[in-house]
Amino acid sequence: MPWESRHLQFADLARQLGLEDVDRGSLPWMVAHHMLELPLPPEWSEELDFSGQPYYFHSLTGDTSCSHPLLGMFKSIIAEVAAWPQEPRLEEAAALAGRHLQRAHGFAFQELLRWSGPHSIEAGRRPDRAAADHRDVYFCNLATGECSRENPHAMLDFELRQRRSLLSRCLAAFPPSKSEGASQGSTDAEEGSEREMSPAIRVFAPDSKPHLVLPPRGLSGCLSQASQRAYGDESCKSQASFYSATSAEEAPFVGQDPERPSLASGEPGAFVTAC
Repeated sequence: MPWESRHLQFADLARQLGLEDVDRGSLPWMVAHHMLELPLPPEWSEELDFSGQPYYFHSLTGDTSCSHPLLGMFKSIIAEVAAWPQEPRLEEAAALAGRHLQRAHGFAFQELLRWSGPHSIEAGRRPDRAAADHRDVYFCNLATGECSRENPHAMLDFELRQRRSLLSRCLAAFPPSKSEGASQGSTDAEEGSEREMSPAIRVFAPDSKPHLVLPPRGLSGCLSQASQRAYGDESCKSQASFYSATSAEEAPFVGQDPERPSLASGEPGAFVTAC
């Protein structure tokens, strides 16, 4: 959503994040400003109620919320950077951010394993429409039995990208590390340049994409026997075929594309067929 169309003020976001008493020059305060600049998740829009207060609307589900749809992720980022040591070195901050992203990737994958789909209501079962369209597509949570029109992969992929963007902004606030022997001249300058471009730091370049590492295929235990009986073999077969979170295009949950590399190749874009 373009910045010009936003209605949420920073003071309101800071209140939602519990930042009223935070030092105005601190890292949490700085990154909160960047949160206000991020786009909204897929299908979410920002609206105004009759009193002029902003709220959020999901076009597929019809859900509304007075809180930002990414508020939970924002709070986890605030808690993360607030726990960093005072004035850490750039390499140390990059390592802490990397571990945070790894935990987020692990959570995202475990969450995806709970869902199957997309499923489609057959055309003809809806008397108001002759053909199926995106309104007839849904996803099923195999753990709870919940069905939703919202694509869980798209939402988790979006959150990972925004999480990475915010952490890269945090790292950009740190000056490049200086070698202890800076007076040694060009040799130390070259070493400092190498450290600045080390993988631990370069991985958080703002233009790079996050990568969701998937476990090996053949996760036959992804569903318990009780779940398989409850949802049927077809539901199990369609469960957990997911593309990498770095995929540039929207990828289906079900079915294997022979043009894409297998997970064994270790290349981005591999996915898993779990059942």
